[in-house]
Amino acid sequence: MVAAEETEALMDAWFAEVLDEKDQPHDRLAIDGRVALLLCDGPEKWPYAFLEENNIPADFVTAMRNSNLEAGPDLAVSSMVPRPIDFGRITGAAGETLERIERAPVLRTLFLWLLFAGALGGIFYLTR
Repeated sequence: MVAAEETEALMDAWFAEVLDEKDQPHDRLAIDGRVALLLCDGPEKWPYAFLEENNIPADFVTAMRNSNLEAGPDLAVSSMVPRPIDFGRITGAAGETLERIERAPVLRTLFLWLLFAGALGGIFYLTR
């Protein structure tokens, strides 16, 4: 547990130094640093610069500082009026068919059993 806290403190100090954001709280600094590291593709381009204290490449620092996330536009309240959804002709025909099948439960059951028997027959034919 202590090692994890020490690692977090080390990473926070390094991110604060590289990003020049020493007054940020831990959570914000950790998020900004990790996101900036991924956005500038740091692990691929500068694999030995991570947590380096003495020889941090200047282009790496510039890339880290320039890869900030900015929040989107402010919240704007709009009015959306509900409208009926038009599903088209196919849905209407399918709905009418299902309504007809639901009117006759015996036919519905017979149709489902025939469909099931047909599927079993097809599987039997394909595997023999």
